Amino acid sequence: MPRRRCLVAVGCVGLSVLMTASISGGCPGAPGGSGGVLGFNLPPTVRMTADIVRGIAPLLVQFNSSNSTDDGLIVRRVWNFGDGQTSQEISPTHTFSGTGEFEVRLTLTDDVGATATRSIVIAVTLAPQARIIADRTAAESAPAVFNFDGSSSIDPDGEIVLFEWDFGDGSGELLPIVPHTYGRPGTFRVRLTVTDNTGVTATDEVIIEVGIRQPSIAFRSPTRDVSNIVVSQSSPLWIHTVFEVQQAVPHTITAGLDLDLDACDANTTLFDPNTGAELRMLEGHDEPVTALAYSPDGARLATASSDRTVRIYSTSTGLTLQILGGHTAGINAVAFSSDGTQVLTGGDDNKAIIHSAGSGAEVNSFSVQTDVTAVAFSPVGNAVLIGVEVQNDPDTPAEEQPLALLLNAFTGVEIANYTGHSANVVAVAFSPDGSRVVTGSVDKTARIWDRDTGFELLSLVGHSNTVTSVAYYSDGQDDWVLTGSSDFTIRLWDASTGLELQVFDGHTDRVTSVAFSPDGSQALSGSADGTARIWNLATGEQIRSVSSCISAVSAVAFSPDGTQIASGVAAQNSIQLDVIDRPSGNDLDLQVPAALGLASVPPGARYFLWAEIDTDRTAPVRTYSHVQVNVISPFTQVIEDGTPQAVFDQNDSAAIIPSASSARQIIGLGGLKKGDRLFLSLLNTPGYGSVFNIDQDFSVLILDDSTDPGDPTMPMREMLVWYQSDFTLFTRETRLVVSRDSNYFLVLDGNPSTRANTPAVSIRIESGFGDTPRRQTVFLDFRGQPGLSVAGLDPFTVPVFNASDVKSGWGATETAIIKTKIVETVEDLYVNGNGDPFDLVVVSSDDGPSPGPSSLTVFFGGDPTDPDAAGAFGVADYLDPRNDTLTGSAVVFTKDLGNDVFPGATADQMGAIIGKVAVHEIAHLLGLRHTVGSNDIMAAGNPADPLTFQNSPISGIEQFNGQIGFQNAPRYLEEVLGLRP
Repeated sequence: MPRRRCLVAVGCVGLSVLMTASISGGCPGAPGGSGGVLGFNLPPTVRMTADIVRGIAPLLVQFNSSNSTDDGLIVRRVWNFGDGQTSQEISPTHTFSGTGEFEVRLTLTDDVGATATRSIVIAVTLAPQARIIADRTAAESAPAVFNFDGSSSIDPDGEIVLFEWDFGDGSGELLPIVPHTYGRPGTFRVRLTVTDNTGVTATDEVIIEVGIRQPSIAFRSPTRDVSNIVVSQSSPLWIHTVFEVQQAVPHTITAGLDLDLDACDANTTLFDPNTGAELRMLEGHDEPVTALAYSPDGARLATASSDRTVRIYSTSTGLTLQILGGHTAGINAVAFSSDGTQVLTGGDDNKAIIHSAGSGAEVNSFSVQTDVTAVAFSPVGNAVLIGVEVQNDPDTPAEEQPLALLLNAFTGVEIANYTGHSANVVAVAFSPDGSRVVTGSVDKTARIWDRDTGFELLSLVGHSNTVTSVAYYSDGQDDWVLTGSSDFTIRLWDASTGLELQVFDGHTDRVTSVAFSPDGSQALSGSADGTARIWNLATGEQIRSVSSCISAVSAVAFSPDGTQIASGVAAQNSIQLDVIDRPSGNDLDLQVPAALGLASVPPGARYFLWAEIDTDRTAPVRTYSHVQVNVISPFTQVIEDGTPQAVFDQNDSAAIIPSASSARQIIGLGGLKKGDRLFLSLLNTPGYGSVFNIDQDFSVLILDDSTDPGDPTMPMREMLVWYQSDFTLFTRETRLVVSRDSNYFLVLDGNPSTRANTPAVSIRIESGFGDTPRRQTVFLDFRGQPGLSVAGLDPFTVPVFNASDVKSGWGATETAIIKTKIVETVEDLYVNGNGDPFDLVVVSSDDGPSPGPSSLTVFFGGDPTDPDAAGAFGVADYLDPRNDTLTGSAVVFTKDLGNDVFPGATADQMGAIIGKVAVHEIAHLLGLRHTVGSNDIMAAGNPADPLTFQNSPISGIEQFNGQIGFQNAPRYLEEVLGLRP
């Protein structure tokens, strides 16, 4: 039970004594006589505090009343913040968005109903804006005079009363405009601090360099002859740079990728429209800014982005106040309500959402059939306007589809729609009184509609491309619409008559956004040319152009008081990379080649490679490599739907860099046509140089996606393989001619036994040649050859063919028999037999002189036990897949074959054996590779076996990680040679 204080009056010989007693249950009645008890209650004692009583809007203040007391219980607290907002918390926080002096009153009520009130004044002001304009920021040597001007500094709601300069060399000044002389070399940070009439300060800085050489950084690798690198996230991206920096100046080196050749990240930049000075940069989005909008009081700026968020910033401090989500795709448009309490967004997820500007909570959402391209809040009433894309509906032409909708902001019920555009509506706006709607469309027109009826009032025709943006201005006298277009122009229209009043011409790329100045005297435009421009509305002349980045300006706006312009930049964010296995934080050692790790880089995009040097005395200097980097999905080990596709540049070339592994890695080359020509080389990373002499065993195959015409279940897939160390398989001029229209795959294999990684490969494609078989000639040369160099072997001498070298005791008779049988065997397998009469001419040196350089030459002789021969029956140059040059050389080793290898063979049988080896080596010269299978002449086996040309799996010697691909020798030879008429 609560205790009450009572006053007890005690009569004592004419003296009254007042006593205080605490009595449970209330005050008793008077006991009689001259004394009595009078009951009463003391009001609460209000004790309130604020952590800050003066600051800059938006100002967040923490209040506290926990130390308030009462003789009973405090049952109610009411805070009135003086801006229409209240709270009943003990310790509330409150954000003052506007400016002025706010009397915050706290009223306490106790359990008897007694109240007490106290107040505290919170002064909220706009921060002054300090701005330094320097006539230059660098001088080659000292002494050097610089002129500094701070007179363009402003205070939006007061005046600046103090200018304080700190020149960074120990000296200062108190005037708004000052010259200053630097007597020694160095880097100096000049700071201007301004103070307004309420005591709030702001600063601006500029770096001055005197006698400090600007650093530089340049790429040594990738080299200039590599223009397009294709990598997966597990591939190494090799980089090597050289740089120069002033001696003893601390520096850091970083490297990475981005999507736009722009050192800027996604941002919105605020500028002074009167001077063009940059006020501040608002950053934080992960992807390009797409749209922006000022709050009605100008204290906040909302920016939308492809990253599916809207960020709300303080325009005075640049701090992020709120991040709004809710969309599952990029956001295209954003708008504040007329009272600034709500934010409307529209995106590529077919949704428009109303958010609370204070809490960020979703208030309402509206779903439509297509992407939302534009939004606006009605300046009067509770309605929202959204623009949408055309539905893919063959039964309803675009002209009959409502491409702009007016919806009730509370219920989502459609109030009106605007039908008549023949293509997507991409821009919408209300007239200031809310009675009209204007829309811009891909159909090159803007249209003005009656808001409530949806009746079309005017069509504004004059642009030659998409109307990308619209703005409406009306002051009771002038009634104007401003339109921007992909035709690089801005146009001013009379909104009452539809007459074109002015054309603003000067942008060098599409116009993305337009706005009126608050007083209607100027137009503002943003363009994909990277600039925002201010125009004189009356004359059409450009007043000023501003730019913070080279990326497209996606959105622009004037602040409601006209003291700022905002320019949203559609820049892509940089991805800083570290060295694989040696993360170095913010400092990389790129004076030696280093492999950058790509695990953090999203696949499926083309990137640009950059390196940057930063010092504590200069701004960062970034250099972009000429190369483009295409990051693709991981290579696969089998050909499947998920096998990634290589990305080729405008020259149809690609440097393909697999991961550092001996495992098989497969990438698609896309659809190639018959007659396309492929030029291949290995790449010696980290230098990216072309290599044609191999010092390790690799396997490089190009497989097609076709099947055997006679057996659709049998894949063909083999076109080319590159393998075996010490062989020059290709030259810079060698080309592979595509034999059939198909999809093709590049298969890269390392050698697990030697731990040789899969090679990096350079590919270039030339298209549009077509392909026809050509008659070719084989010259069987028995005359011997001094200093023969074939298949990368050291030069050696091939003697004149004599059967005595084959088997002791044989002479001229056996020599003639063997030579005749060799010619017969070659002709049987290529020309006469097996049902494959290929168009190949076989000539023997016994028939006459060599047919010339455009022939395949096979020599006979030499010792197969020679270390260079490696025990082979024969070797051939692997110079020309599909024998595009019609040349090539091979040798069949014959020494002691009859003595050691086939001792029981007759001369006729030996001629057939040597002939089959010749057939095998000629096939290599034509482009065929080793296979497995007992019936294929290309199988690495005993040449005494009765072999012919077959469709067979490729030999394991040419692929180190298991079977893949087939070789249909008959079909291949038919494509290369054609059939004899």
